[in-house]
Amino acid sequence: AVPGIASPEIAMTPISLASAKTADTILFNGKILTVDKDFSTQQALAISDGKIIATGSSAAMKKLAGKGAKQVDLGGRT
Repeated sequence: AVPGIASPEIAMTPISLASAKTADTILFNGKILTVDKDFSTQQALAISDGKIIATGSSAAMKKLAGKGAKQVDLGGRT
């Protein structure tokens, strides 16, 4: 197991999915370059109060969106 990863679909910052905040912004359908131990690439990220709270697949990050969250389609951009 990799520390900070809640499931194969969602790579979390050092918080668990159960304690994750609701995101106010979702950036999806992109190429998100991380600086985790594997320098992995993700499709999307979730932001709450100006801080990245999670990275993972577009579908998984959209599930973290709060009511009225801004969702930005990156169109495959990095």
